Amino acid sequence: MQCGVPAHTDGMPVRLHHIVVDAHDLPGLARFWTQALGWKVLSEREREIVIGTDENAPVGMCFMPVTDPKTVKNRVHLDLTTSAQDRDQEIERILRAYHEELAAAHEPDAVPPAAAAPEPGHGDAAAPMRAGTRPRVARSQPIDDYGEAELRRLLTWIRSDGRLRTDDELLEAMMDELGLDRHGRRIDARLLALIQEPSG
Repeated sequence: MQCGVPAHTDGMPVRLHHIVVDAHDLPGLARFWTQALGWKVLSEREREIVIGTDENAPVGMCFMPVTDPKTVKNRVHLDLTTSAQDRDQEIERILRAYHEELAAAHEPDAVPPAAAAPEPGHGDAAAPMRAGTRPRVARSQPIDDYGEAELRRLLTWIRSDGRLRTDDELLEAMMDELGLDRHGRRIDARLLALIQEPSG
């Protein structure tokens, strides 16, 4: 998706700032589009979530709540592109993100948002602002009992706060959310393989 501002708009008093999307599930749509585009959550308020490449991006997407049901076909569509050699891989990746969000939307008892709880060792000032509710993933289970989809949803949720982390820091965050106290060869290998998956 090309987001740069063309040169011929330089000096224009009006420019495109956000693509605004009316939605019933703001966190769910924000999570999907951050995964699809490799963007991050830039701001999250009760009635607005903004995503983009970074804080200085010329264009972002803004999700805002709407109460009335959808009655007609969408009037605007986002046209995505990728290189020919990556086409099948990217289609598979985006469809996987879509189906994971559908599954998460049907979780009847998702854990309440963890944005109010600071990450271990960082104190209240570093509490992560993550998109939506924590995925319904059990804690303190053997690593082999977790499915790939639920681990991937949990990792995506951890990353949704937009913080830069090393692979080792993501591993620690995953272990903390899974309630795993001790490292092991199988635990580390499985979680690191997930963390190091190419994001497209």
